[in-house]
Amino acid sequence: MNLMTAITEATTVANPTAASDPLEDEAVRRILGILDELQTRVVAEIASHPDIPGSQLPALKARIEQLMYQYQASLTTAVHDAQAQQYHAATDAAEQATQTAGLSSGIVSISDAVLRVAQAHSASEIRGVTEQQLRAINRELSQAVLGGRTWPELLKNIGTNLNGPSVFGTMRTRVETIVRTESANIFNWTFQGRGNQLATQLPGLRKVWVHRHGMGTAILPGAKGHKGVYTPRPAHLDLDGRSIPWEQEFMVNGWPAAGPHDPKLPAGEVVNCGCRLVMDFSQVEDPLYRVSSLGSTE
Repeated sequence: MNLMTAITEATTVANPTAASDPLEDEAVRRILGILDELQTRVVAEIASHPDIPGSQLPALKARIEQLMYQYQASLTTAVHDAQAQQYHAATDAAEQATQTAGLSSGIVSISDAVLRVAQAHSASEIRGVTEQQLRAINRELSQAVLGGRTWPELLKNIGTNLNGPSVFGTMRTRVETIVRTESANIFNWTFQGRGNQLATQLPGLRKVWVHRHGMGTAILPGAKGHKGVYTPRPAHLDLDGRSIPWEQEFMVNGWPAAGPHDPKLPAGEVVNCGCRLVMDFSQVEDPLYRVSSLGSTE
């Protein structure tokens, strides 16, 4: 096989979703396990006080607050680990794409500063969810002490599992959204950054928008009825398979974007988006010359 043939065939090879998706799903399973443990401990703490006198309410709230912040740290670590894995997966996916095309390896590099920024952002989001749901639990407890909640109503509103309308049901959906969105963010940003560098050395490099059809949602053993958090966006479906020069932008519902999860896009086009880019080498110019020049230190 000559080099031009390899480059042409690489157009649809090395789809980065193959590396990214399993990591994302595993991260979701991990955070759901953490949330399940937190929910069990909070409910057990409340259940040990079936008749909550007002004098004991501050102490109960303090114990629950301690639990919430303890598990916030665990959730943050899990999301940070997921982001680091996606960063390295994107690096490997870009390298695999160039090798599949018969090009030199080790030709691009990118700072991990983008990973550190992304991890700081996700930590802030997890903290915000934890604080909001802690306030919701405290409101329910106060209502119960004042007689505004029966014991069954209190447990139902706080949540005896991670499914359905409850404090923990809401927390499950929001944290899952965070880990999926932030995982996709760092993967796409890293892959795009490496593609940007490669495009300066390979005139004619193109990119293909790939839609993640029917993105699944991890389910805890025994969980029932949770349908996930993903709904395909028509505008993203319309872009599926579209190839454009790397330096150009896609139009996403009227918004220009270098690719999926472009920071310029509004949240409505990013949250829970599972789309990815694929490198398209089919129109790379002067491939033999490019392989030689990519291997140089100039």
